Amino acid sequence: MSKSPLNTSMVLLEKARGGDDASLNELLGRYAARVTRWAQGRLSSRARHRLDTADVVQDVLISLVRRLPGLEIREALPVYLRRAVLNRLNDEIRRDRSGVETALPEGLDAEDPRPSPVEAAIGRDRFGLFEREFASLSPLEQTAVIARCELGFSWAEVAAELGLSSEDAARMAAKRALLHLARRMADAGRR
Repeated sequence: MSKSPLNTSMVLLEKARGGDDASLNELLGRYAARVTRWAQGRLSSRARHRLDTADVVQDVLISLVRRLPGLEIREALPVYLRRAVLNRLNDEIRRDRSGVETALPEGLDAEDPRPSPVEAAIGRDRFGLFEREFASLSPLEQTAVIARCELGFSWAEVAAELGLSSEDAARMAAKRALLHLARRMADAGRR
């Protein structure tokens, strides 16, 4: 399948719902490795050691495929997948902390004081602020930030995902979204 502005994830999702295996394969190929890398970056080294992030992402994608016919997504697919994987990771971490179905590797404490790579980059205090302010962005802004910054889409892929006509338009959309996010974080930090 060619990657054109008409092949946004939502268009591919609709085609996959209609039984188009090529569209489903393109969707899975577009997201599996990227979402796995993103998810690993959200976890501390201890959590990455005990959770197989690729398995968690694969389970989320399999669930998506199984529920495809009746699945109602009200947001862009990158935003939906980010939320679904984050929820699943949080469930796994809670399950681990409660001792249900999971034994900790020997020598590891129940709590890991080390930050995840994302927390290390922006700081734990700012991480919560980032998540709160990120949630307040428009769907287009969230999609631009997730596609480019979190999933590493090329500018052409960001343009296709957002339904924009050019890479330059995608760059500007992502830049505006990041500036808006930075302003919101700065304003919230002053409160």
